[in-house]
Amino acid sequence: MQILNLPRKVCQSFLYKLGLVVVLGSLLLFFVIDLLANHTQTQMSYIDDAHQQALLDYAHHAQSLWRLGDDTALAKYIEQIEQQESTWVAIVESALMLKANSTLSQDYIDTFTLGRDVSWKIHLYFENNPVMGIRFADSDTHFLIQLPARMRPGNYWQLAYLALQFLLPMLLLSLCTFFIYQYVMRPLQQLNHFHARFSQGELSLRIGKEMANTDKEFQLLAASFDHMANQIEHTIVKQDDFIADLSHEVRTPITRIETAVDCALNNIQPEEMLKRIKMDVSIMRQLAEDTLTLAWLDTEQQQILSNDEVFDLIDLLDVLCESARFEFTEKEIQVEAPDQCLITSNSRALGQALENLIRNGLRFATLRLTISVKITDCVTIDICDDGCGVTEAELAQLTKPFYRAKQTTNHKGFGLGMTLAMRQLTFLNGAISFKNNENKQGLTVCVTLPRQEM
Repeated sequence: MQILNLPRKVCQSFLYKLGLVVVLGSLLLFFVIDLLANHTQTQMSYIDDAHQQALLDYAHHAQSLWRLGDDTALAKYIEQIEQQESTWVAIVESALMLKANSTLSQDYIDTFTLGRDVSWKIHLYFENNPVMGIRFADSDTHFLIQLPARMRPGNYWQLAYLALQFLLPMLLLSLCTFFIYQYVMRPLQQLNHFHARFSQGELSLRIGKEMANTDKEFQLLAASFDHMANQIEHTIVKQDDFIADLSHEVRTPITRIETAVDCALNNIQPEEMLKRIKMDVSIMRQLAEDTLTLAWLDTEQQQILSNDEVFDLIDLLDVLCESARFEFTEKEIQVEAPDQCLITSNSRALGQALENLIRNGLRFATLRLTISVKITDCVTIDICDDGCGVTEAELAQLTKPFYRAKQTTNHKGFGLGMTLAMRQLTFLNGAISFKNNENKQGLTVCVTLPRQEM
């Protein structure tokens, strides 16, 4: 059975597409995860608005007490905040002392602070909480407070980091794997479904149309399946026909044997009946041998016989014709051939094929059989009889097992000779064809063999 191989370019095309999807998808995944992680970290680094307002309120109330000059009340308020928030608070003054006649811009002086502004981002990786500084209005005095633990942002950053760096990629890769799996497996599952139906006896089933909308790789796989199905269906149908024909051919001699046995048991010409039984057994043995030879040609011959033997075709024909003349003494055999024709083939297989054709031609010839050999770019052997020939419609049927033309049904044989010859010539890289003679009398069998230079 022939095997359809997927073209290398098609396989590489599928590899390139799959690789491109995986590479670009991975790069996009890394980019999105990094972008999302940075964005999440940034958003989680800011102090909550309510906490910012609480810090500003602390500073505003402390500023009010400071302006009133009530240090006792201010000290109590600071102590209250420290106890409430479990942190430390301080009111400090800053005096920028310029040296060496250097100067500072007024913008820097106006925005100078000793701590971090409440609107700034907080570094989530620092172990200690930062110090927040709020400058009193129109003054160099600052309200400093170490950010209370409850106000520190990013409490869920570690969980968010794990989710973004591990859980999210795992989820996205799992989804990507699932879609790739579905993309690849859906046509394969469809093919497996068709294969199951085909194995259950739906030999006419074909999958090509069902997978016409899939990618080229799967279309070629479907074509390979259909090609295999065609070969299997053809083989099974041919095998069924062969068995039916064989059963029909065996039934006739068996019936004759049964009749002869009954006659012999009833003492009706027992000696004649035994001869008839012996003849029919010989016929059945020949049928069995031809059938086994045909099966062997289909399976084993190509693995056993060599096809590199050099011999003279003319010598082989002389031997075959001499043997045929001894058997068919009443018919003439004419050979038109050059003195020598060396070929590289298998003398045994070719001899069996030509012997079948020569004997078959003599069996149906009226007076003579003509064999002509021509050498051109190939070797042509024409075996021409002067018998009744066959109809044009029957020419294509002659190599089918057990087929016998209507004009030949009165002759002995089972219709396997042409089939055996065709199988053997096919093994030898040869060909066989048939045509009726121009004078409408007889049949010409044309055998073509490759010519190999010595």
